[in-house]
Amino acid sequence: MQYLYRQQGKGTFVSVRKIDQWFFKITSFKKDMISRGYTPSTLVLEKNIISPPKDIKIFLNLIDKEKVIFIKRLRFANNVPIMLEDRYLNYKLCKPILEEPLEKESIHDLLIYKFNLPLTKVNQYLEAVKINEEDAKLLGINSDEPGFLLCRTTFTEELPVTWVKYLYRGDKYRLYAEFAPIE
Repeated sequence: MQYLYRQQGKGTFVSVRKIDQWFFKITSFKKDMISRGYTPSTLVLEKNIISPPKDIKIFLNLIDKEKVIFIKRLRFANNVPIMLEDRYLNYKLCKPILEEPLEKESIHDLLIYKFNLPLTKVNQYLEAVKINEEDAKLLGINSDEPGFLLCRTTFTEELPVTWVKYLYRGDKYRLYAEFAPIE
């Protein structure tokens, strides 16, 4: 759906259609973009084994000296940067992912189908944010633009496997949820 909007002294314009981000449906970025008619692509900005920050240790239920795999990716739809992803994976469970071409592969699909880690539970939260200067530069927008920050912990059984932070451009996304009526 397209809308008209006005800017004083400039005129009336047609807004660009936003991408509906399902809040209660978990799917891979690639599958989601293809299903909407977009051509997805990914640029891996960083892929390292690191000592996790304190909060990530808590999210992934790690002991002091355990390592994580950190992956930072910039995600595109039709060659337009629309989302930044910072992902921390339990190193012991996910070590083989370091050998995978993460520009082309879905981490979600790799964990489930290649590494046989059934993803059984997800905890996530969402908040509106102003995008900082560094992230705005990567996303091709002005700093302090609005965005959505979605943080998710994914489990196999009761064991946390990955914690991820998605930063979505506010001018390209809107949130969508579908509920069945309560009886």
